[in-house]
Amino acid sequence: MISWLSPSVFFLFISSVNIVPNLGSLPPEAEVSYSKSGDFIIGGLFSMHFSISDLCDYGLLKDAVHRSELMIFAIEQINNRTDILPNVTLGFAIRDYCGLESIVASVALSLAGIIGTDDGIPETPQHGQLLGIIGTGGSATSVATALVTTVYKIPTIGYSGSTIELSDHDRFPYFLRTSPPANLQARAIVDILIRFDWVYVGLIYSLDSYGIHGAQEIQNLAEENEICLAYAETIRESATENEVQEIVDKILRFKRASVIVFFCSSIGGARGILPALIRTAPSHPGITIISSDSFASSASLVEWGVAHLAEGSFLIKNYYKDVPGFQDYYRLANFGDTDPLNPWVNAVLSTCRQDNTCSKVTWGSHHVADAVYAFATALDEILQEDCEGDVDCLLNGTVTGENVISHLRDIKFEGVDGLFEFDANGDPVGKYRVMSTQQAMDSSYNGVELGVWDSRGTVGDRLDIQVDGLRWSYGAEKLPRSICRDECRPGYKIVPLEEKCCYGCQRCPQNAIVTNSTECVECDEFHWPTLNFTRCTMMIPSYIDLQNGITIIVLVLSSFGIILSSIAASGILYYRQHPLIKATSRELSCVNIMGLFVAFLSVFLILSYPSSVSCFISDASIALSLTLTYAPTFLKVNRIYRIFTSAKKSNRRPKYVGQRAQLSIVSILTLVQLLISIVSVIVAPTLPKLYQPSKFDNYLEIFCNFGNGFIASCVYNLLLILACCFYAFKTRKVPSNYNESKFIAVSVYSTLILCLAAVPVYTTAVAVIQKVATLCMALILNAYLTLVCVYLPKLYAVRFVDDLEISTGWRGATGATAATGDAAGPRAVSITQPRHSSRVHPFPLAASFPDTMESEVSGNL
Repeated sequence: MISWLSPSVFFLFISSVNIVPNLGSLPPEAEVSYSKSGDFIIGGLFSMHFSISDLCDYGLLKDAVHRSELMIFAIEQINNRTDILPNVTLGFAIRDYCGLESIVASVALSLAGIIGTDDGIPETPQHGQLLGIIGTGGSATSVATALVTTVYKIPTIGYSGSTIELSDHDRFPYFLRTSPPANLQARAIVDILIRFDWVYVGLIYSLDSYGIHGAQEIQNLAEENEICLAYAETIRESATENEVQEIVDKILRFKRASVIVFFCSSIGGARGILPALIRTAPSHPGITIISSDSFASSASLVEWGVAHLAEGSFLIKNYYKDVPGFQDYYRLANFGDTDPLNPWVNAVLSTCRQDNTCSKVTWGSHHVADAVYAFATALDEILQEDCEGDVDCLLNGTVTGENVISHLRDIKFEGVDGLFEFDANGDPVGKYRVMSTQQAMDSSYNGVELGVWDSRGTVGDRLDIQVDGLRWSYGAEKLPRSICRDECRPGYKIVPLEEKCCYGCQRCPQNAIVTNSTECVECDEFHWPTLNFTRCTMMIPSYIDLQNGITIIVLVLSSFGIILSSIAASGILYYRQHPLIKATSRELSCVNIMGLFVAFLSVFLILSYPSSVSCFISDASIALSLTLTYAPTFLKVNRIYRIFTSAKKSNRRPKYVGQRAQLSIVSILTLVQLLISIVSVIVAPTLPKLYQPSKFDNYLEIFCNFGNGFIASCVYNLLLILACCFYAFKTRKVPSNYNESKFIAVSVYSTLILCLAAVPVYTTAVAVIQKVATLCMALILNAYLTLVCVYLPKLYAVRFVDDLEISTGWRGATGATAATGDAAGPRAVSITQPRHSSRVHPFPLAASFPDTMESEVSGNL
């Protein structure tokens, strides 16, 4: 059993270590070692001095000194516990590598007891068996250490190096770390970009392992999350002014990338970028920086004189937690009555006593303590599992590098910040503080902690920060935009521009909506986009505007026609016993005027809002009005033709010329039209139809689309009109006293010409108002022609002409001849009815025949 060692075994020695000849000798500062004997030794590599050359002569780093003390404190904690490594004592050996890759490898070899023996076999240090090494504090030096320790199978746990390169398990099988790798920093940075929708950013990274691998991770994550890198520029540690200016020019060229990610292992040449930016563009609108933990702090931004430019920037800093009891231990051990044993603490105390800052004790990285706990836990597992608690077994060659590293990769223990374990790459979970540079009330700039980023959270919950009231560059309160995309108004789609990752706006067609902001999709027929162009809705169809000038004219003409038709009908009824009215076949005239009245009334139906019912009624009324107009007209002119033709051959009256026969025939002709209308409703009805003059106009009209049934009605009426035209032509040479047929001919000829003109106008019209106006005007003009040519002159003559010459009888070819000696046709017997004088009025229109067609004058008068 191994007894606990007394504190008196602590010793300080300064010695020169013989290194393999090709490594050269070490600076005196790197030869200082602070160690304690134990059954197992944990080596510690800390950069106690900061170097700008190959010499350790630039100053002492207090943080490194504190971390070395934290390692000692953690080892003492383990030695004082009974639940882990009972009867086993841990010792330590701490060395300074001055932050230089050229020194750290030699120091690591000296810790392992590797000296220049003839056979090259390493020798174990005399004060205990080396369990492993903790270190280093930087990425480059950690890589150099891992390369050496891997060769000699020495387990190494880094406490600060974060380069992604160290996660390569195949290359560094004996390296693990308690500080998170840089790829987690990259994820934290990208999560911030996602949080604020910054999708167009710049990237500047250091030209070393840390910067190159970190930048590669950011590029990969940015691509996965559709974040575009406007540029990715490298910066050397010793960058020249020209190199710095090239990067500044790139920042100015891509002004829309107002967010810049800095992923640099040290300030180095990157520190000159922001001051150079202000010198080059004093009126620059400002930038937002998101930097990794190795870049500048808020104090550095103030020191460079660029804090106002970079206010609101995010600084990703390693998350450190105070190790319980360490502060008291440090004060008691190093500020008591006795001088501390740690040589670097002595140097720190010497300096702080001069500037009176000894009471300012900084924290130490809890990652160092976790590294100690990891070694102790792995060694305890070997003791309990492999040696079954037998300490002698543990000391007799059981502890090897292969055995220790295998247990290290599988351990779980309660670390300073909760449960700790290594992943498959030998990395821990990642947790970072998110800091921001903000201006205080006294106008000074300080670092403000906004929250944390924890890789153990879900994708959307890893970033936990509070940004309410956060001020941005130059104190702006509005969230900065970092996007190369124009703000498109509704109805515009996003289109790529020539510049990388930049997008402009392009107008979509008026009848299209915008989907996914990148595609124009035309609306279906009779649909139109909403005001925000996100969906299509059915257009509300419009119809004839009753306030339209054309509509008003049509309505006035139709109303006046109804009045004239009513006057004509009233006049015929009032003067129904007048010889002139009786001679015009008053029953057929009444039917004719009824057709005119229906024609004028149809205009109002046509102008009403289209529906299934109104369209059918309009269809039927138009067809019926024409039938009622031309069926009696056809019978009139046919009767004239038959009478004159028959009179040349016989004195017998032709058949079916009486009023009853004529009314029966006109009823049959009208009934045929009604049947056609009824069948058309069933087979090919007239229905409302939508009409959009142009698919690019938000205008939709509705009208009655006349079907094939209406065409059949029109054909039927056309046959009646043609028949009227035929008989009107045949009777063109009747005696002048019978020239009502001439006026009928004028009426039907005009109607035929009007139809021939109206049909092409109607079919080629574009707007509904043109179609409807054409149809209405055709009906109105046709009705007016009949009124003016046939009925109004008769009524005028009856009411206002003093002397009328009226034909009252006829004689056949075998009867007595007229005074004119015309034996070939009927002879007119004229009776003059004086009113105010005995003068025979030369009025051109005389009746054709009395209604009863009797030969005696007395029978008609």
